[in-house]
Amino acid sequence: MKKSETILQKDVSELKTTVNDILFAVNKLSENFEQRFDNVEQRLDNVEQDLSSVKSKVNTQMVTKDYLDRKLTELRGVNKLTHLLQKKKIITPLEVKMVLSI
Repeated sequence: MKKSETILQKDVSELKTTVNDILFAVNKLSENFEQRFDNVEQRLDNVEQDLSSVKSKVNTQMVTKDYLDRKLTELRGVNKLTHLLQKKKIITPLEVKMVLSI
């Protein structure tokens, strides 16, 4: 075998080793990314479950616009009635404050 062939075989062997090292590193990196993505996916699943739970609680405890409108109408009626009763001297200003503070 000639010296140039020996050098060439050595270079090819070194290249194969380098390529194998690179492939190993890329594979290891890929595995690490896969594991990290799995962890992130699991955490996001937990967040989705938590948000779903919060959404359910909010929906069951939230009042509607119609309910608020009715309550505001009732409050306006109470305000008008107490001021009318005070104007007619049926109740005192102190009693008006007491009624409106309820």
